[in-house]
Amino acid sequence: MNQRLPKHERLCRRSAIRLLFEKGKSVKAYPLKMLYLPLSEADALQALRPALAEGLAQPPRAQILITVPKRAFKKAVARNLLKRRLREAYRRNKHLLAGNASYFYWVLCTLVKNKSLTGSWRLN
Repeated sequence: MNQRLPKHERLCRRSAIRLLFEKGKSVKAYPLKMLYLPLSEADALQALRPALAEGLAQPPRAQILITVPKRAFKKAVARNLLKRRLREAYRRNKHLLAGNASYFYWVLCTLVKNKSLTGSWRLN
């Protein structure tokens, strides 16, 4: 089982991010908020950069973008730690998305702050 997170599995294009915010669906499970947009295989392949699309037989099942708001977590060290932990959690569990073979996804995960969150995630 491949547990890497290569470049083609990261959501980087501004047009794709804009489309995700405009047409994406939202799910909240404290402390995470997730925006996602199901895509067809043709749309997912078209959204990739041409250089990446040529080397792939099929597009990745999901492209992910992880954000942590500066308003909620002032220190860059804390934001980077949380982003690293979210990437690691996704990387280890991304095989769960492979079971749904009919869709491709763009996903944006973000955190919201609460005082109990900082204690449990050891950010103080």
